[in-house]
Amino acid sequence: MEALKLKFPLNKIDFASDKINKNVYAFASFFLPLLLYYLTAARTITSYADSAELITAASNLNAAHPPGYPLYILLGRLFALLPTGSMAFRVNLLSCFLGALTVYFVYKTFHKVGFAPLSSFLASQIIAFSYSFWLYSLTAEVYSLNSFFAALIIYLTILWGEKSKLNENKTADRILWLLAFVSGLAFSNHTSIILLVPGLFFLVWAVDKTVIFTKIAKLILFFGLGLIPYVLVFFFAKTPHYPLFGNLPTLSRFWAYITRADYGGFFSAGPANNPVASGIQELIFYYLGLLFSRFTFLAPVIAFYFVLASFLRKQVVFISLSVIFLTTALFFPLFALRGASAADFHSQGVIERFALLGFLILGMVFLFGLHWLITDFKPKKANLIFSFISLPLALYLLISNYPNVNKKNYLLAKNYALNIITQVEPNSLIFTTDDMTLFSLFYFVNAEKVKPDIILINANFLDSVDYQKELLVSWPDLYETASPYSYDVARDIIKLNQGVRPIYFVMLKDPYPYGFDGNPYYFSPMGLVLRADTSVNPKKLENNSLRNYWHTYDLSGLDKEYQDPFAQQAKQNYAFRAEVNAKIYYKSGCLTCAQADISFLSTVSSDPSKLKETLASLPSTKPQTANKTAQELLASAKEWISQDTGGDLTYFHRAVWDLEQAISLEPANYEANSLLSGLFKSIGLTQLASQYDKLPRPTTSP
Repeated sequence: MEALKLKFPLNKIDFASDKINKNVYAFASFFLPLLLYYLTAARTITSYADSAELITAASNLNAAHPPGYPLYILLGRLFALLPTGSMAFRVNLLSCFLGALTVYFVYKTFHKVGFAPLSSFLASQIIAFSYSFWLYSLTAEVYSLNSFFAALIIYLTILWGEKSKLNENKTADRILWLLAFVSGLAFSNHTSIILLVPGLFFLVWAVDKTVIFTKIAKLILFFGLGLIPYVLVFFFAKTPHYPLFGNLPTLSRFWAYITRADYGGFFSAGPANNPVASGIQELIFYYLGLLFSRFTFLAPVIAFYFVLASFLRKQVVFISLSVIFLTTALFFPLFALRGASAADFHSQGVIERFALLGFLILGMVFLFGLHWLITDFKPKKANLIFSFISLPLALYLLISNYPNVNKKNYLLAKNYALNIITQVEPNSLIFTTDDMTLFSLFYFVNAEKVKPDIILINANFLDSVDYQKELLVSWPDLYETASPYSYDVARDIIKLNQGVRPIYFVMLKDPYPYGFDGNPYYFSPMGLVLRADTSVNPKKLENNSLRNYWHTYDLSGLDKEYQDPFAQQAKQNYAFRAEVNAKIYYKSGCLTCAQADISFLSTVSSDPSKLKETLASLPSTKPQTANKTAQELLASAKEWISQDTGGDLTYFHRAVWDLEQAISLEPANYEANSLLSGLFKSIGLTQLASQYDKLPRPTTSP
């Protein structure tokens, strides 16, 4: 049992355990964070990560984005039945509960390895009050459940090791089967839990390596039972559901879904191929900045001291925790930075939520290391000194993080979504091009039932054939093109629905491939949305601008300095839309319209350089809107292709649009057909490419 315990020489008079029963600290370790999280929880959506989508899926018992997160959806459904607050608030309370439960098992782990009850309590509260952990205990997200499973698995593994060393074999076996089952449940929630395996495997091997060989069948069985929630994804797909990700009820699609094939596999943190991924070095520095700021800048330093000391002292439990720290915190960038972009708030948010597991373990090994340091110098008063250091640190984190993390009055995401929904007519069709917008609208349309007849189309997923099929299951008359190319599908949807229902785009970065230059007034900027309208003329466009949609929006919250990336992204969306609107107006020849949006941009953008950059990007002369010839379009396409040096699909789609227009003017143009075929082949649309390979190569004169 020696290797399973910290050799802390505790005080002879242990005020933590003698004066107050340890059960009081265990009780407080759970209920104090629960109360704090309840008081600061978001009362509506925050749109952090995929929270609004998860809330909506829980309210309707639908699978979320791959791999579906069925366990979280079921738990969220239970909390959705609570008779209090909005649907979002009820499911947010699940994260509050899971966050507090995580802190409780952290307390149990500290106490199990030798901390006095008061020391264990204060250490657990330091983690409870840390910024990232607190933040994701206030809003619906699978990472709160992931943290809970991590804390529970670590505690159960240490408990199993203790019972094994005491030869309490029956109890040890029960804990082992429970551990395998919980690990399966954890894996069915989020695959990043796999990062715990090396450290825990070392602990199991060091305590009783025979377990691996003699009980492997039962371990696999109980782990497999933990994966059962995945089956619910298949049944969810068989019931009526909102098409968002191509969640079709077929076995092949089910397997692709739960293995995250759309995102590059089980262990990918983002899309399989992100053409705008850039700045990995900057992202690593961004992550390291978070690592050194979540507790104190000394936390990683003391954590590495703990790692070194645990190996030198041959303490099995702490070597195991050290390995877990190295895999979750140090090796984390290798796991989560794929497909990310340094300048993107969404990517920064991805890093913070994927790093939550690493931050949890960082906090634990930091506090272990701090206690060890104190013990080395003052062994007889280690718990007393640790408590005196931990108390002000916990209070510092509580006081300093409270104003930044408190989301009780956070309305930025709600206002953003309602600013869009209340502006558009019932029965509108809305294309969305970013997750934050899509999921915010999705919540109010499908959970709160605000204008429930609105059709939302995930333009980012239109290149998925499964998603295209799913759209037609829900709305058979939505489109009829046989082309699987996403922009062909989108343009066909616009064509067939003109005059049937209003059509809008939100956060569209580049209207060019949808036909903007083919008809200069195809999209009419209306504040946060672009309206597809083929009948707009320059005078109508100017009158539309003078209505000044920005003045009708609820912009409260834009003036606040939120620190977390998703709040900053919500604020950025207003400025970004004003910038794009100004460019569209200018390109359409309406200079006064452009100026109105530039003025709004100057009021919402806190970055003066951004305003200057926008002004500098506007054309210096009034644009020409005359139709281009086939040769001009071919030359334009070649120019776009030449600029596509980094796999930027913006240039790709622009080139495809120009080539399609050139071919519509000159169907027998061999060069245009050949170039278009090559572009489609480059993204795997070989069948579509073959349609442009039928022209014979022109012969040249001798």
